[in-house]
Amino acid sequence: MRPALFALAGRKRQAEPAAAIGPRPVTEGDLRAAELGRVFDAWNEELAGLGGVSAEVDIAALGNTVLDLTQAHPSGIAQLYAGRTTALRSLVRDKTAYPRAAGAAEALKAKADQHAATYGLPPTHLGLGIAVWTGAAGPRRVPVMLRPIMLAEGAHGIELELEPELTVNPELVKVLSELSIPVDPAAMARDAMAGASFNPTPVFDTIAAMGQAVFADFRVRNKLIVGVFEHPGKVLATDLETARPILTTHPVVAALAGDADSRARLARQALPPLIGYDRPPDHERGVGDLDVAQMHILDVAAAGLSALVDAPAGAPVAATVAAAIADAVGSGRSVVYVSGAAGQRRAVAKLLRAFGLGECLLDLEPTPDWRDK
Repeated sequence: MRPALFALAGRKRQAEPAAAIGPRPVTEGDLRAAELGRVFDAWNEELAGLGGVSAEVDIAALGNTVLDLTQAHPSGIAQLYAGRTTALRSLVRDKTAYPRAAGAAEALKAKADQHAATYGLPPTHLGLGIAVWTGAAGPRRVPVMLRPIMLAEGAHGIELELEPELTVNPELVKVLSELSIPVDPAAMARDAMAGASFNPTPVFDTIAAMGQAVFADFRVRNKLIVGVFEHPGKVLATDLETARPILTTHPVVAALAGDADSRARLARQALPPLIGYDRPPDHERGVGDLDVAQMHILDVAAAGLSALVDAPAGAPVAATVAAAIADAVGSGRSVVYVSGAAGQRRAVAKLLRAFGLGECLLDLEPTPDWRDK
């Protein structure tokens, strides 16, 4: 017999049993993310380990590839600090010292050029001041400040030009901060750059006072050293880690990391058909006189596909890249072209300007302060 309606309404309902709480099941996406994470960690370790010990941590890591400007002529230093291109001859005027300085500058420029060609970054800096003290692990010697500096071959030998960027050595900031000494590196950098001319002395004095508060033998030596203080591989490792959240979602990067699904999807993408004859002018793409193969490359790019183009030696790579960029710009899109060599980038930029596209071009030289531009 069914109970009356009112009897049901008056009866206390039994409490629902609590849902069991346990770990969320591991999904296929979790496994994929974990595997990509392991690959990225391996890439990061490989990049970070390329340069060994950084000269930011131990200035002895510079080795013999350095240019010492501590005894440089005051008027040459003033010109350099003013941000003007300065000939090495203006800095080192002693006839017996100049050949040695020129040799060091040539060796340093060759090393910077090699890094620029391999990594796209020439991490050459002027180290300003050397902090010296005895820590728990023994004697320490680290640069106080770093300013990016470019070395180029001029009409009268090597020329140097400082970039406007200035940083207090992160290693020195780390050491002082770990000892509960508050350091404001941005404020220090602004103070050094605030006057009519660059003046690092107030920063030297401030750092010396901070260091002497915890280390009895802490000193700042007034030295000027040009060298490669940080291997560009470590800069790339930092960039890779910063961009990890974006890169791990990109199918090409996932495929490079070994993800089978991403590789399968990329393998299934259909390329546009190759048109094996010269097209009518109103059906052509890009700029310049392109052959059938070059036009097909532009078709692939216009379709939004991810592809690797293997260009044989002597192929007109710059012309093809310039045509692809022009075609994208003409379609209302924007393009970032990252060249593996500075010469190739300049060749592409020159062609785009020749075709009247200079106003559409933002040409960023591979200088250490490119992020500020």
